[in-house]
Amino acid sequence: MIKVDKKWEELQSSVHESLDKRSRYYHSILDESSLNVGEFYTDLKDTYVIFICTFDLFGKGEYVYKIKNTCTNVDGIDYDDGAYTYFLNTKGTKGNVSEDLKIFLKAVEGHFDSNDYSAKIKSEVESIKNYDEWRREYMFQEMRDIENKRMGKKEGIEEAILDLVKDKSITVEKAAEKLGITADEVIEKIK
Repeated sequence: MIKVDKKWEELQSSVHESLDKRSRYYHSILDESSLNVGEFYTDLKDTYVIFICTFDLFGKGEYVYKIKNTCTNVDGIDYDDGAYTYFLNTKGTKGNVSEDLKIFLKAVEGHFDSNDYSAKIKSEVESIKNYDEWRREYMFQEMRDIENKRMGKKEGIEEAILDLVKDKSITVEKAAEKLGITADEVIEKIK
C-alpha cells in the first residue's frame, strides 16, 4: 500500500493570534480522516499544513518557517511524528529557497514579472478569476463564514443572558423576552 501524505493549505492575509492552534487543529482533522477503524497508528500518513502569509508571522525575514514537534529537554532525540507545518512568507528576504518559490510568493502579492513561471501563474490566476464554479464556491464559503459568525454571536448573547439569570441579575421572564423564547425554555436551558 502506498502512503499518500495529506496536506492543508490556507492563505493568511492578516495576522491571527491563533495560527499555531489552528495548525494543530488542522493536523488533527487530517489525522482523523486518514486513519480508518482497525488500522494501526503506524498507518497514519504524514501531514503537512501550509499557511501562505502576506505578513512575516515571526518577524525574522525568512521565506519559509518550518515547524515540527521535537523533544525540548534532551538534545539529539529524533522525534518525527510526521506532522509538519510550513509558514510561507510573501515578505521574506532570507533563506535558501528556489527561485520558483520566490516568484510564487511575489505572485501571491500580485507582483508578476516577465519570466515564464511568473507568466504561467498570472495566466492561471486570470483563468480562475473567470471560472464561475470557483466564484460560486468562494461566495458560498463567504456566506457560510458570515453565517457562522452570526450564529456564534447569537450563541454568545444567549449564553451571557443565561449567565445573568443564573446570577439572579435578571429574571427568567426578562431573559425569555430578550431571547424570544418561553420562560420554561429558559429554565430548561439553565439546568
